[in-house]
Amino acid sequence: MLDENELGASVTKSNLKQVGRLKGLIVDGSLSVNQYMYYDSNTDRLGLGTEEPNAALSVAEDGIEVTIGTEDFTKGFIGTFASHDFEIKTDNETRLSVSAGGSVKIHKDLKVAGKLAVGVNNPDPSVDLHVNGSIRFNNKVHLSGSEPPRAGSYNVGDIVWNSAPVQKSYVGWVCVQAGNPGIWATFGEIR
Repeated sequence: MLDENELGASVTKSNLKQVGRLKGLIVDGSLSVNQYMYYDSNTDRLGLGTEEPNAALSVAEDGIEVTIGTEDFTKGFIGTFASHDFEIKTDNETRLSVSAGGSVKIHKDLKVAGKLAVGVNNPDPSVDLHVNGSIRFNNKVHLSGSEPPRAGSYNVGDIVWNSAPVQKSYVGWVCVQAGNPGIWATFGEIR
């Protein structure tokens, strides 16, 4: 049935070129809106600015495609599809940057609510900070070794913690005169 205000339920094909406001729309199959938004029903992917989205949701602009999806049925991801940097912003300010090569930079305060491990695959659960290697703390280098350094530039206050302490030896060595390698004195006699 047709009348001037309705298409009847029996109308299954039409060449409509223009309609007014839609209150609901169900589309079976792929969809293109204004040659900007694309839904591919074969892959169940939605692309804004791209006909060939590389994830469940892809937004492409200026040659960069930002993707949101899942991987290997085990994890979700958000990032760029090709070799492009990625930033997370709030208040239009960059808060976190990931370079195309994988370097991560935090642009604001970092608060860690749990434990932190640096360069460690299996962190010690009994400590809050586990670092595999030298650190700089209060602008002083802290190393581990069986003797003071024989090469390299060091500053007053840099410390080498003794990696093999025994009785009648010392906890470590402290740099008392800057240089290459500087002058080192023992500290913390072990009795």
